[in-house]
Amino acid sequence: MSEKLIVFCNDLLNPNKVDVDFESEYSAAIQVGFKPLLISHEELIANDSVGSINKIVRREVKTKAIYRGWILTGEQYKSLYVKLLDKNIALINSPQAYEHTHYLPDAYPIIEAHTAKSIFIDLADNKLDYKHISKSLEPFGNQPIIVKDFVKSEKHYWEEACYIPDASNIEIIKKVTDKFLELRGSYLNRGIVYRAFLSLEPLAKHAKSGMPLSKEFRAFFMAGSCIAYSPYWNGITYDDLMPAFSKLEILSDIQSNFFTVDIAKTTDGKWLIIELGGGQVSGIPENVDLKDFYCQLFKRV
Repeated sequence: MSEKLIVFCNDLLNPNKVDVDFESEYSAAIQVGFKPLLISHEELIANDSVGSINKIVRREVKTKAIYRGWILTGEQYKSLYVKLLDKNIALINSPQAYEHTHYLPDAYPIIEAHTAKSIFIDLADNKLDYKHISKSLEPFGNQPIIVKDFVKSEKHYWEEACYIPDASNIEIIKKVTDKFLELRGSYLNRGIVYRAFLSLEPLAKHAKSGMPLSKEFRAFFMAGSCIAYSPYWNGITYDDLMPAFSKLEILSDIQSNFFTVDIAKTTDGKWLIIELGGGQVSGIPENVDLKDFYCQLFKRV
């Protein structure tokens, strides 16, 4: 049987060891049979994809691998994918598959009917026209919305840089968006997204930011099957609520071998997608059994 590879980021101070934040995953992956490889995340994001993998030995035959590490831009992931392929190592998701769940506009046509209404503002020219934005947001009326980029929000700065209580109020839109852009800085992902604020079954309020927490779940899908799911928020009781992934048949249309989906129940009883993510870079909730998680991965890679 050919080896099955798992790629982790190494420790900045000790390149021969795994990054301390992934030690538990590294151990679980080895226990179930994965052969671990280490790359330098620092060199990769510094555009040195060759240097980042220079200790990895080329395989005699093409060998599948899964990356489990820090989040990468589409360009960084493509660079890693291509250089590993030069060593006869094929990551489980192609660059196109990575971007499909990484950047919201890519999969939005598939999930549109099952997620918050969204308006996308491309920032390729680095210019913001708030009159144009205000016009684009007219379909929301005076409903509340949130702002994020194509990948992430600043939800822990809920009132200052995420939540907009009135989509028709240009002054509030500008104030919150400007703060969001300031906080994201050079980490801004391609463009801005304005999304309808969903009325979800409440759970609690975040102690520091005041962000409303809902009964949200995260699931990992591999090769078309759900291999693990868990409450998204740790340390908070969800009662007996169980996620209804079976009600989201469109997940079979997601163009990725390994991805995550976060779902939550609205106050009127519908299960909606909060967001998609790459299975290789999404965090695993604390109460997921890591050995079982990696066992399920190992069976399907």
